Amino acid sequence: MTKQELITRQQVWKRKAGLESAGWVVIVFALLAGFVQLKNHVEARFHASWVDPVFAISFFVILGGNLLFVVWFGKRQFKRYGVACPHCGGPLAGRSGEVVVATGNCGRCGERILDDKPAA
Repeated sequence: MTKQELITRQQVWKRKAGLESAGWVVIVFALLAGFVQLKNHVEARFHASWVDPVFAISFFVILGGNLLFVVWFGKRQFKRYGVACPHCGGPLAGRSGEVVVATGNCGRCGERILDDKPAA
């Protein structure tokens, strides 16, 4: 790919991945708010001492699962929008992307990414 193709891909990635990430944040906070309401309902109905520990553990399991999902989703987005190194799979966006634009080589593995001439 050429430098201009990479810059275009980076711009598309930044715009679309940012919107998708913002959507995910809204969904997660809505789910967590619903989770808190569910906890309050169960606690009011059963008056049991087990409610707080079970919901606390569940809350942190949900947050941990969300963290793993976000990492997986981020890596998938790099590949989806063509801003992942074909050699090592590292991102070609952010600081690493700046290195690629400046040098033509991956900022992570050092392999050549950019072609000197555009594809016909």
